[in-house]
Parts: sequence; structure tokens; C-alpha cells
Amino acid sequence: MTCELIKKTGYPDPSRRKEAWSLWQLLRERLSLMQTAVLWIDEAHDLFCADRNLILRAIKTLMQGGDAIVVILSGTEDLAKVIRTDPQVQRRFSTTFWAPLVEEIDGQAFEELIAAFCERAGLVPTAERDLIGRLFHASRNRFGQAIEYIIHAIEQALLAEDDYLSIDHFATAWQMLEGRIVQENIFWADQWWLITPDQAVRATEMLGGLLAFGPNQRFNDMTQDMRDAAGREAWSIVSSGDSGIRATLKSLLANTSNRAGIASPRKAYGMLYSWLSASNLAKHPGPIRELVREQILDTTPVKRGQILLGRPVDAPRYGTIAKVAAAELLHSPTLRDILIAKGLVPTARRNVPCCQIIVTNAEVDPIIAFLQNLVPTTHLPELLGASQPLVDALFSAGLLRRIRDQDIVGELGQAVARADVEELLLRLGKRIGEVDEVPPRHVPLEKAAEKTRTLLVEIVMFLFDGRLRRCCRLRGGSGFHAVMVDPIEIKRALGVPRPGMSAPIAFLMLGINPAADKRLLESHGDGPLLRANDIDRDPWISPDAMADFRERYVTKKRLPLETGLRQHVLEKEIRERGIRPMYDPRGVGFTLYRRSDLPDAWLR
Repeated sequence: MTCELIKKTGYPDPSRRKEAWSLWQLLRERLSLMQTAVLWIDEAHDLFCADRNLILRAIKTLMQGGDAIVVILSGTEDLAKVIRTDPQVQRRFSTTFWAPLVEEIDGQAFEELIAAFCERAGLVPTAERDLIGRLFHASRNRFGQAIEYIIHAIEQALLAEDDYLSIDHFATAWQMLEGRIVQENIFWADQWWLITPDQAVRATEMLGGLLAFGPNQRFNDMTQDMRDAAGREAWSIVSSGDSGIRATLKSLLANTSNRAGIASPRKAYGMLYSWLSASNLAKHPGPIRELVREQILDTTPVKRGQILLGRPVDAPRYGTIAKVAAAELLHSPTLRDILIAKGLVPTARRNVPCCQIIVTNAEVDPIIAFLQNLVPTTHLPELLGASQPLVDALFSAGLLRRIRDQDIVGELGQAVARADVEELLLRLGKRIGEVDEVPPRHVPLEKAAEKTRTLLVEIVMFLFDGRLRRCCRLRGGSGFHAVMVDPIEIKRALGVPRPGMSAPIAFLMLGINPAADKRLLESHGDGPLLRANDIDRDPWISPDAMADFRERYVTKKRLPLETGLRQHVLEKEIRERGIRPMYDPRGVGFTLYRRSDLPDAWLR
């Protein structure tokens, strides 16, 4: 640089073999001879890549003595840091920073500047309202960079032979100069203010470093030359947009797959993964984080709730059976056997470890939801606060029903819906009031059965039929253990006719073939069509159950009575409307319809 300055004074090409000090002395003599008062060195931050102290001393000598000159240095923020390292040099300089561009202050001036540049280039200036804001943000609010982007955008317009300057020309210039993916293009992105330009540069260097130097390379150990090489390596990929980046990420991930086909994102993406996972980033890394995250979710098994690149995974797409079971608190081998029975996992993989079987969450989630709603019968005594004989009585009374699924193995195969257990406890709490002390003569349910020589199932049915009005619950007690009843009231209830009727009589009243009782009493998706107590012995139909059935269903025999229409008219309307009965009449001996399937006019 010193030789170039000497040549600027008109001196013949000086010998580069001379010592640096002799060159600086020659420069000072030439400046004095030419009566130069000011020496302005632009891009001065590049001077200090060599011997910093030597250059600082040389600059200081130019500013000393009778023929001292004014030295002006301009450059980046790094220049000010270098000057501050030498207090004597710092005292001789006044530091001035160029104020960052602000749209409210400088926006009008730049609009006029763009219009003037376009006029000289023969272009119509753009009318985009937020162009200035995007321009200032893209140029890091620096005056010089903003001017460069304007010039490059005009060049793009001229190369395209357009007669106008648009925001697309600025976007093209940005992508060529910065080498970013489409989502990181400030001139195209919707929420451009969230994009940090310098972080986008870091993302490009990270991806390029991963490709050029492998996943074991640490970013902090890379030299500036290595970072430049990394940027060049990633340029062709990021410039091709999302598709190129996704293809590269997919290829890197596939290279780390084990024999079970499970890849390791941390091993595949190395420093890129570590950087995107860091919780102490001063600035958001930009859209690259979401691209990498989506690629991992699309190809790699993860666990629900797992922290992936800064935030938990709420809806995983793939997982191993072991990870799915761990996240949902299920037994891995049991879940594997159920998935095999449901046809979601090949039978040949029964002996494969659960950590090596990959499943799709979209297929597994409905089964998980169903399993989580099941309560094994072995857990019922604890949940209900009841003894095993009392639990058996609740089943006999029809207050609890088992969900039988031949595909579900183990203790879950004879389980109860959790919602049914919660509803039963809710009914218990609403029907029976709480007390602080046990009233006289009151005893627990099992003791009452012993004293009255009555089956527990009958006492339970009395309890929920409302026939035991003096029953109570100890405050703070657990479930059925807290229920107290009066044996004398139970004996009186035994002598009073039970409200309701047996199932055969109920079927006759409804006009239904008694041979079909099993179909109506069996539990379906929403429970049995006709609710019955003491279902395991002699099913008993309560008045409420009869009313509920009549409200939801109607037989073909009753339709003429309810609608006032003749039988042949009804049959014609039913055929034309395509209304189907719930069961094939030939198999059950009667025709039953849902009232919700019939025209409203018939049921008024």
C-alpha cells in the first residue's frame, strides 16, 4: 500500500526491497514536496492484517513535525477497534460513525435517489411501498451497501431488458450477492423484518463447512479461508432454493443410517445441528432451522415432547415403538404385539427389538388414544376404592362393562373404558351426599351384605336406583370404601317391588322379539341400545332405560301409531328415502329404526 501511495505522488515505481520505514519516510517527503495537506485512506481496516503496531507508528509519524498532514481513515467498525489499541494514535483521531439508515429520516431521500438513478438508466422506478424498509434492512442499515444494492438491482433490470425497476430485481441482486435460500430473501419474504442478514451468512457457511470438511469439523476452528471455501461450496445449493437444500439434508442424513434404517441427525449435521440446537443464540438463525427441523421430522423417528432444535415436538411423524411407548407410558412389547395384531407391523418382526421398529404416528395415534382410554380390570379396585367382590358386583349390575377386543392382548384385552369409570364415580358423588361422621347403624357395603344376607349386586342396584335414601359418604373417603348404608333400610327395600321389569316383559312392551335380547343388551360403540341392570344373571330394565330407548329408537310396528300413516305408505316412503333398519329383520324377527334417520315430520 505504501508503494501505491508513493506512485500516486508521481514518483517512479519504488523498489519493494526497501525497508518499510524507508518507504514511509519517502512517502512523507513526497507529500511535503507536493504540499499535500490531507491523506485519505479508504478501506483502511485492510491495512492492519499485517503488522498492526508498525502501521500505527507509521501513521503517527505522518501526523507529527512541521510538515505534518491530516490523515483520514475510513473503514468498517473493526478500524475503530484497532485505533483504540494505541492511546497515542487514538488521541490524534476524532472518530465519527455514519449513522444507521432510518426509514422515517432517510426514506424520502432514498426514494428520490432511486428515481434519479432510474432516470439516468432509462427505467421507470418501482412503486413498492415497503421497498425502502426492505432495502435498509437488507443493507444492514448501511449507506454504502444500500447504494450497492440499488446499482445491482438496476443492472438486473437492464440485463433482463425491462423498462422498469421492480422489487424482483432487488431480490435477484440480493440472492446473487448473499447466496440465500428463497425464505431468507428479504425482498420476497412476507415477514422480512424477522430475517437477520448476518445469521443467513452464518447458515450458508455452516452448511458449506459441513459439505466441505465433514460433520466432525468445528466452526470455531475454521479459518477465514475455510469459511470462504465453505460459502463457495454451499452457493450452488442455497441458490437453487428449498428443493436443493432439502435434497442435500436428506442425502447427509441417509449416510448415517444404521442397519435398522434409523439415522442420527446429530452425527449427520455436525456443527450445523449443534448451532441450531443452541439455546443461547444472540440472533435467530433464520428459516434454515425450520428447514432442518422439517427434514428430521419427515425422515427420522422422534419422541413426543422431545426437544428438537430449540422446541419440543408436539406431533411426531415417525417413531420407534420403544419411543412411542415411552412417551405414552405404555409397555413396549405389549404395544408391539397389538400393532402386529392390527396389521400395522409385519408378523415377521415380532422378535425384533422395539427400538428398531419404525412406525407412522398417524397410524399409531388412534390406537394409542384407544389404549390410554382403557383401564385394566386389575386396576379397578384402586381407582374405585372398592374391594374385588364389590367390583364384580358392579359388573353384574351392568354399571361397568368390559371392552372385549380380540386384537388386544394381555390384561388390556378385558379392560374398561376410563370414561365409564369416571362417569360411575361422578354418579356416585352426585347421588350420595357427604357427612363428617358415620350415622348410627350405618356400615360399609360389604358389611351390609353380610348382615342382611343379601348379594352385593342387589345392594348396589338399590344404591343406584335411588331406593336407599339414608346412604351417605364419609367426607375425604375414597370411592366406594367411603359409602355407608343402613342394613335396616336394605331389608325394607327387599320387601318393596323393584321399579321396572324383566327384559322379556320389556321386549313384549316394545314389540320386539324376545329372542333378540342379546343384540339389544350387548355393548356397542356408544353402549347397549337398551340399558339393563344385573345383566350377568336376569337382566332388569328400569323405567329410565325404557324411556331412553323409546326416545332414540322406534320399531316398524309402532310407526303407523305414531305417524298416523298407513303401513303401505310408510313402506313406500322408507324405500324412496333409502332408510335402512339397524338389523336385518330376517335375522332378528323385527324391524328397528333410529329416530334420527326418519323425517322430522313423522315424529312431531
